[in-house]
Amino acid sequence: AVVRLLVEPLPRGSGIQFDSSCPTDRLPASFQHLVRTHLMEREHPGVLTGMPVTDLQVTLLDGLYHLKHTEGGDFREATCRAIRQGLMSGQSVLLEPWYQFEIRVEPSLTGRILIDLQQMGGQCDPPRMEGLESILTGQVPAAGMMDYPVQFLSLTRGQGQLSLQPAGWFPCHNTDEVVAEIGYQPERDTANPAGSVFCSHGSGY
Repeated sequence: AVVRLLVEPLPRGSGIQFDSSCPTDRLPASFQHLVRTHLMEREHPGVLTGMPVTDLQVTLLDGLYHLKHTEGGDFREATCRAIRQGLMSGQSVLLEPWYQFEIRVEPSLTGRILIDLQQMGGQCDPPRMEGLESILTGQVPAAGMMDYPVQFLSLTRGQGQLSLQPAGWFPCHNTDEVVAEIGYQPERDTANPAGSVFCSHGSGY
């Protein structure tokens, strides 16, 4: 089985979408359906950290089969390897979860809180006053907030308020650092190969 795919990025939150521009006289509809099924039936690991990929438009451009030798599993192998090869050839963007935050503190702590948020890679709206409180709103990477509520409680002596809501997934603020720390090597991931398989005299290579 041969599968040729066009892999393109989609806006965040779009998920994986499939389309076909391959004529059915080139690859019958039943085999095209197999390609779609095998594309959607599993999560495909990315090539930066091995985490699942998303927000892709995958278009079937071409395919080949053999009347005698092609089996259903052949299209599973070809589809997964084609996706992997496309990811290896392209440029991926690492995403991370972010929070929407609202912080209420006494005005004297505003500067310190802004420094903390900046160090986390966060984005803060201009502070505003409400009564005797300074209110900060914005978005911040979830990784930076893992231990911060305890630090915030100590800093404000229990008098401040910190509210967090999921804001979605955004490009990672420190991609190089995260990729280096995880150390994923896509070419060594033997469970998710990007190469083709050829058979000669009954043995594959």
